[in-house]
Amino acid sequence: MPVQLSRGCPHRCEFCLSTAIYGGMVRRKSLEQTELELKKLKQLYGDPFIFFTDDNFFSGNQDVHALLALLRRLALRWYAFTDISLYRRGDIIAELYKAGCRKLLIGFESLNAETLQTVNPSGFKKRRIQERNDAVETIQREGIGVIGSFVLGLENDTEQTFEDVYRFVWDSAMYGTNLTVATPFPGTAFFKRMKERRALTDDWNLYDGFTLLYRMKYLNADTFEKKYEELLRRVNSPERVKRVLSYFRALQ
Repeated sequence: MPVQLSRGCPHRCEFCLSTAIYGGMVRRKSLEQTELELKKLKQLYGDPFIFFTDDNFFSGNQDVHALLALLRRLALRWYAFTDISLYRRGDIIAELYKAGCRKLLIGFESLNAETLQTVNPSGFKKRRIQERNDAVETIQREGIGVIGSFVLGLENDTEQTFEDVYRFVWDSAMYGTNLTVATPFPGTAFFKRMKERRALTDDWNLYDGFTLLYRMKYLNADTFEKKYEELLRRVNSPERVKRVLSYFRALQ
């Protein structure tokens, strides 16, 4: 069941449509309102698995421990989005599983430092590029699956980009992946930059997050589509699923 407790994200990635819509200031529902909504869901659906749709679940001015205590008291299982910095909060990490957290999506976006600086001008993601392996390991050893979110088709991507993503996913035994195609959604800084440089289609049906809409520097459209489909098959292959299962079984 999807639930939204906040709007806004401070990181302002240029391709992010959510930031364009909701802005960079985080606004949150009160703990009292949160409790009312979650209790109503339990009343209606018994034991729902909650998907918190907040762009960055742990950001903003809030008492995280009070929120986790509420979720633990309600005995809910849930999934949320966060950023890589969470893994350094040992006080929070220690509470997550007991509070019902089972999966966390982290937006790694790219493994290339130059690309990260372009898509996230604040430098937040670039500064933490070397922390990615520690972040996945720290969170997953608590029994919480990390879903890595990556954006393919950014300007400087090459064929090696796809291999680098797969190797990171395999080596870390990452629980799952979210692999989308860089899409210059209208209203974003990415759209403005691409529109100034390249002709973009006005067929809005193609702005779906999975279609390459502009010419890349180092890959033609056919090669990109081939490598993208290949990566999707590899990260969802029986061999990789077995690796993930073995990893989490070993934690028990």
